[in-house]
Amino acid sequence: MAGHLDVRDMAGGDALLKDLGQPCGPTVVFHPMYPEPGDPQLEVVDMRMDAFSRGGMSRPMLLMRLSDGTVLGYRTLAPLEEAQPGFGEGCVDRTGARVRFVRMDIGWPLVGIGAPESQRPAGVAGPPWGGMTRLDGIRKDLPSLTQFHNLNCPHGFLYVAGNASLNFCQLPTRTSFTSVWPMRRIPTKCTLHALAYQAETASYMTLASAPQPARKRRVEEGDQHASMASIAAASAAATSGDREEAHELRLVSPGSWGIEWRQPLEPGEVALCVRPVVLRVGGLASGASRPFVAVGTAFAGGEDVPTRGRVLLLEMQHTSTPEEVQQWSGQLLYSHEFKGQTRGPVTAIVGMEGYLLLAIGTKLMLYIWNGKTLEGCAFFDVPLYVTSMCSVKNFVLLGDVYKSIIFLQFKEDKDALAGKHLQQVAKDFGQMAVMATEFLIESATLSLLVSDHAGNLHIFAVESYGNPWGSQNLVERAAFQLGSKVSKFIRRRPAPLGEKKGPKGRNECALFGTFGGALGCVSPLEETAFRRLQVLQEKLARALVHTAGLNPLTFRRQRQLPNEPPRQPAPSYMLDADLLWRYINDLEIPMQYKIARMAGTSRDQIMLNLRELAVILSPSSMVVQGEQ
Repeated sequence: MAGHLDVRDMAGGDALLKDLGQPCGPTVVFHPMYPEPGDPQLEVVDMRMDAFSRGGMSRPMLLMRLSDGTVLGYRTLAPLEEAQPGFGEGCVDRTGARVRFVRMDIGWPLVGIGAPESQRPAGVAGPPWGGMTRLDGIRKDLPSLTQFHNLNCPHGFLYVAGNASLNFCQLPTRTSFTSVWPMRRIPTKCTLHALAYQAETASYMTLASAPQPARKRRVEEGDQHASMASIAAASAAATSGDREEAHELRLVSPGSWGIEWRQPLEPGEVALCVRPVVLRVGGLASGASRPFVAVGTAFAGGEDVPTRGRVLLLEMQHTSTPEEVQQWSGQLLYSHEFKGQTRGPVTAIVGMEGYLLLAIGTKLMLYIWNGKTLEGCAFFDVPLYVTSMCSVKNFVLLGDVYKSIIFLQFKEDKDALAGKHLQQVAKDFGQMAVMATEFLIESATLSLLVSDHAGNLHIFAVESYGNPWGSQNLVERAAFQLGSKVSKFIRRRPAPLGEKKGPKGRNECALFGTFGGALGCVSPLEETAFRRLQVLQEKLARALVHTAGLNPLTFRRQRQLPNEPPRQPAPSYMLDADLLWRYINDLEIPMQYKIARMAGTSRDQIMLNLRELAVILSPSSMVVQGEQ
């Protein structure tokens, strides 16, 4: 099939763009355009032109889908008399075109359009219209989808599900779609310090603080330094209108985003961490499991008063309001303040195999819940201060504020309580200021993901072969500079790749957030796809025009803070997905074929790998799963 693309004026029928010839995805569209000899023969199978009245979308947009599944987006340029006021009225450029289209950056490649293994169309919402590849809340195949607008369903959608049912829906009115990820702002009128999701109650636990009337602090008798610290805190509150920052635990419903229950903390107590845990009575496998919410706090009285900590165990219960509305509320079951030898702030909490693991000052303490209180059964001495801790099965990964990471394993003797202990498997002997840690799982391979204060991502692995330290030293496999500090990792299972069956075992990726307000994802890749995309990334670094002429590969190299001791440079075994997307968004199709030949592969194979990568990293695959 062959043809030409013409754009005509509806009033007079005059040709604005004529005889465009082969659709090769040029950066700027004008006439006449003809394909060069040897270019691949692609066809336009679908086309649409729209204009929107709001924002910067008033200029007409031209959307095209090619026969290989590629989606191209174009936006009209300003007329020449507006773009260059020195020109006369009604002037045209040398090509004779009265209108020109410039190619748009659609961001993430759309997944499933034209793919032979997928029969599901994509519902597009914008701007940017390529941000979401399916509507949130729809978990079925969509044979047909169209827009629907009337008084009862304004600006909605009408779709037919796989069971031949007709459904009406509309996008949330308070949700903003102006970014790659849909976003809704929830005003809290307070400062949020931590957030956790409990699957059993389908609700969020938040640690919040807000200015409240000052309260008198509890001081032990005979502690002169604590008494002076309390007097100093009262004086500071008096200078600010007799108000101070008060911390509390809040239970937030994800439907209405209202506060269903709250637990205030003591005066001068600072909330540090919150974690949903599942504990077994007595720590035995046959014991009954109960879900709890564990909160770690600290009492910081000043440099003359040792910091104390407290752990709170809360259980969520169903309650009924006078209007017979079911909602969740919390009940404080256990509270313990750490003093004496185990005195210190509770900086990290994790549940492991029915046990509760706490980071208290310079110690890790493992506890058993006997139904009424916590009983200690194992401990481990940490270097300085634990900033992050995570677990998978009986393995624990902890990050220190200065001494990098330590990889532990919990072992227990089922016949004796004294047989329970935490054993160090390996550690990083270098120095690093760790901010967040998480595990990366790829089938039978377990990797350790770490972020530091310099904005780097590190991936470590336990390898004894060729390691001068044996199996006690963690080997750094890759490093990547983000440009911003990472505050939290969340481990998730990515979406399946269409109808194809993935490799045996469990593969998981890590979603993270940064101090700059960005969201990102780290995911393992198959070795063959990684090598192919790595070569493509090197070719794109030389073929594309970059911001300020800076090399993107050099920018992503590991950096260190000025006061940090030098570390051995890590291999560059992490790919930059933002750079790889530019292969689709910034290159014309003939140039895509040329770059693919330079990389020793084909464009079809690269597009297949990028679409598989887009499935793994797509926003819809991240938000549909419950959080741990």
